[in-house]
Amino acid sequence: MTEDDLDLAKVSSVHLVGIGGIGMMALAQYFHGKGVRVSGSDAHASANVHRLGQLGIPVSLGHSRENGRQADLIVISSAVAASNPEVEAAIERGQRIVKRARVLGAIASTGPTIAISGTHGKTTTTALCAHLLQRTGTDVSLLGGGVALTTEATEGPGHAGSSPITVVEADEYDRTFLALHPTIAVLTSLDYDHPDCYPTIGDLEDAFAVFLSQSERILVAGESARATEVAARTSWSACRTYGIGSRWHWSATDMKSTATGTTFTVATQGQAFPVHTRLSGAHNVRNSLAAIAAVSELTGQDPSAFREAFTSFLGVERRLQLWGQVGGVKVFDDYAHHPAEIDAALASLKDGKREVIVIFQPHTFSRTHSLLDDFARALSKADAVALLDVYGAREVGTGDAIVQELSNRIEHSGGRSELFPQRVDAVHFSVETARPGSVIVTMGAGDVGELAPKIVSRLQEVRVVG
Repeated sequence: MTEDDLDLAKVSSVHLVGIGGIGMMALAQYFHGKGVRVSGSDAHASANVHRLGQLGIPVSLGHSRENGRQADLIVISSAVAASNPEVEAAIERGQRIVKRARVLGAIASTGPTIAISGTHGKTTTTALCAHLLQRTGTDVSLLGGGVALTTEATEGPGHAGSSPITVVEADEYDRTFLALHPTIAVLTSLDYDHPDCYPTIGDLEDAFAVFLSQSERILVAGESARATEVAARTSWSACRTYGIGSRWHWSATDMKSTATGTTFTVATQGQAFPVHTRLSGAHNVRNSLAAIAAVSELTGQDPSAFREAFTSFLGVERRLQLWGQVGGVKVFDDYAHHPAEIDAALASLKDGKREVIVIFQPHTFSRTHSLLDDFARALSKADAVALLDVYGAREVGTGDAIVQELSNRIEHSGGRSELFPQRVDAVHFSVETARPGSVIVTMGAGDVGELAPKIVSRLQEVRVVG
């Protein structure tokens, strides 16, 4: 058998190597919902592993040759090396091994698909698309990249729906999204990222162009010049634009911040109606607009039919997630790990002149090195930055020199920065620096979010008074 004839209907048991990763967790939840016997392994315990355990999915901590012995299919992510003992054993036993990307493609090929791509905003937009459809009566399958927070419960990142529609986060890393041929592709943004995979911005643009050419219809962020230029390489007649202002096919106007989120007016094809989202920031207005446009374009429903569903969507974990407030100091956690994402997060958090203290964990050595000046520029907008060591993820190296250089460049850009090899010291620094009215935010795509509840506890210990 080749990967091209992957028939998931014949799979009764699946083992996922690296199941604790958010994308693999989504597959685990999807297969579990389909009645497939699911098992997995991961190097470490995590919140994701705990959640899978609550579903009754067995997860082995550590990688062993015995794991997955009985599975019909072994699924691996891009981060799993060929030298992994489970992979080596599966090859020796003659088991079928496929990458996560191929499985995503097989699932998405079974019916109409919305695929959300872009350097930023993918996870929130993907979760919102699924939420809007679910809340209006369409039980879609979801293969997302984050856990959604709603007024009722947490949702995702994976779900096996009863309708033929699939909503999938189309990740560009390792060219994963090229396994997809969606009905509607959304392109939220396009900035240079993943230098370990794409040596130049041209390489990244070429990959996006191929992905879009595989899509029947395209919704592209009109305010992103690079995104629209890449979309124009395809059949532009199949493209529709969205953005803030009145010059797009789908426009958001009259944007206003409120105590409970943001209101804006959706305007399209001579129709206009108000929407209130519980999310803050212009970037989330764009995400919300992309979601309502995508679900309306796919289903043909009146877009105003989806506006009530926004009221029960509270966001996605680790996307400006509020952990607590003590003595007038608010503590947030955010996934931002690219300069453009840091810009958007800080703009939302500052909300005028609020003091913002950032604990930042650079993510991968290659990204930090390639975008050093951009990181320094973005982080210098914070009032104080506590820098942690680089979270290497799939890369191996030492980051002392690069973090010191980042600190130097933040200072050169007019910011304040200090290095903290010991995390507890970064927690103490943030608490000692904060005043009533300040915001502390842990930021990065690694495990820096684990510090947010510790900061709340530390604030309570020192009894910060508002």
